[in-house]
Amino acid sequence: MKTKILLSSLLSTAIIISGCSINKNSETKTEVKTENKQETSQNSNSNVVEDSILRNEEVLKNTNINASGENSAFKISVTGVKITKLFIKNTSDQRIVLSKLEPNTEYSSVLLRVKIKNKTNSNLMINANNSHLLIHDTNEQSEQSQYLATWKETTFLPGAEKEETLLFILKNTKVTDIKNITLQVDRPFETDNYKTYEPLSVNITNIQ
Repeated sequence: MKTKILLSSLLSTAIIISGCSINKNSETKTEVKTENKQETSQNSNSNVVEDSILRNEEVLKNTNINASGENSAFKISVTGVKITKLFIKNTSDQRIVLSKLEPNTEYSSVLLRVKIKNKTNSNLMINANNSHLLIHDTNEQSEQSQYLATWKETTFLPGAEKEETLLFILKNTKVTDIKNITLQVDRPFETDNYKTYEPLSVNITNIQ
């Protein structure tokens, strides 16, 4: 398979959260083209994908999370989480360069499957690309990695609900440290008069 397919399957929406089996013992509450083959580990206890650009090891995955928050403007529901180790072998892909990821470096990543609903009677601009993740266990904050996985649709009609995956790459947190997190989506605004609303946060605890 080509590297773009690999990176897309690693970092985009449906395959990331819903494509693989879930660890039933978890106590959570909660495509770059090259001629190189990808290799998938046959070890039933791990899910490892590797090619010339990166190595990805799935550490935890759960799609039975029920964490949400809402205010007068919109509601956010987190329905899935995936935690991985990412080892960047080189930076030949432009998206990795733009994301300022260093070669020969291991990172942790958190992917959240998120639903957002417009609760108002107006068209809202809700840009989940402008979202932030706080790891309470290490106090590290990360912004959504726009170059690798973006929320495509930002205009919400009255009552509209959309679902996407948000990706956060952590430089100073080990995957085993990720237990309590807060997702915050920046303030939305009405597209006709630019009336703004408050930002919204969702807490997810006891992830692993």
